[in-house]
Amino acid sequence: MRTTFWLKPSLARQIAIRMSLLAVMAVLLLTYQYTIREWEYSQREMISQSELLLSTISLTLRDPLYNLEIDELKDLAGKIGENPQITMFIVYDKMGRILVNSEKPELEFSQEVDELGYNLVTTPTDEQYIAWQSNQLVTGRGIRVGNQTIGAIAIGFSTQRHDQKVKDLTLQGLALALIVIFLGGLFTFGTARKITSPLSELANVANEMKAGNLSIRANQPKVDDEIGQLSTAFNQMAASIQQRQLELREFAEGLERTVNERTAELQEQAKILEEMAITDPLTQAYNRRQFFKLAKIEMERAQNTGVQLSVIVIDADHYKRVNDTFGHQIGDLVLIKLVEICHGAIRKTDVFARYGGEEFVILMPETDSETARVIAERIRERVENTRLPVNGQVVQITISLGISTFNNMQELSFDSLLTQADRALYKSKRTGRNRVTVWAEEVLMPG
Repeated sequence: MRTTFWLKPSLARQIAIRMSLLAVMAVLLLTYQYTIREWEYSQREMISQSELLLSTISLTLRDPLYNLEIDELKDLAGKIGENPQITMFIVYDKMGRILVNSEKPELEFSQEVDELGYNLVTTPTDEQYIAWQSNQLVTGRGIRVGNQTIGAIAIGFSTQRHDQKVKDLTLQGLALALIVIFLGGLFTFGTARKITSPLSELANVANEMKAGNLSIRANQPKVDDEIGQLSTAFNQMAASIQQRQLELREFAEGLERTVNERTAELQEQAKILEEMAITDPLTQAYNRRQFFKLAKIEMERAQNTGVQLSVIVIDADHYKRVNDTFGHQIGDLVLIKLVEICHGAIRKTDVFARYGGEEFVILMPETDSETARVIAERIRERVENTRLPVNGQVVQITISLGISTFNNMQELSFDSLLTQADRALYKSKRTGRNRVTVWAEEVLMPG
């Protein structure tokens, strides 16, 4: 009897068990979600409190840390350490070495750079270091006076109350689940007994359908009562679902193929259009519009950060003579070869573009005038030493270059910077071509 109860339970018992399990799962899920929200809220609250405490202590420590008043730092560490929620308090010097450690005093005045301290003093002040460790939240930040980092602090907060709260919520959820199992099981079993007895003949077919066997059909009872009507409706529903599933599968496969093909076409077209919009069709270098777009970004970055920015303007010497002598097709090949040489001489971070006709421009972020001059000379020499054979003849060209450099001591727009480089280029042209000229404040000096 007991074996039958567990191995072959009645439909009523199955419904009761399943409904109870669903209720328990719902309770556990709600408890889990509530626990997770409480856990996340508690974490955010601890992080917010730690950030407020860090900001307050940073202001308090600024003067004694700057003047290395160790006694005052120790007094502050002692007061903070009295808080039962604080597990550690460490003060670092500007090199990341420990000055004060409330947890391990033996590490104070260590000559070795602490890994955490080094990370804090090299991290921007507005960024807070956060790490969850066993039973504590470790947080810290650097301390600055003006633009100078004078040290850093790290504080550990106990997560004991946080962990205990999560544990209590979990235990409450389990207790509620047990209550639901008991009371819900009794109620569901009594209700299920009233509605499941007439359905015992359909139990096997229903189990097969539940397992995913949509081809199975229920035997039609001889008596067309409610059970017979249910069997007929059940078989019609199974046949409809099976047919609809087949149609949907075929439709989905066809739609997926169409979407994939169309997506691939659109991506390829978008890529082609994007390339056409930003590059010169002949040389495949950036066009003038894309150059000024990138130049605006780099100029703003240079103005904000104080880094230097150089521009090189290049012009092919006597290019019209090449077109007149060999034809425009050979002239185009000369420009393509010139672009190839320039690309091979500059860095990946530099921006190279066709400025117009036989004139090109290079934008060189974080580059001083001397570095720009060296690269410009490298390009000039490679172009001068390049020979392009054409129908038994050799085409050789030279180029003239002008350089201008922006630094944080100037109040200069990019258009003005480009004008300076252009004027330096004209100086190269006037003084014999095939040379590099660097713009200076008062006088143009040949490179």
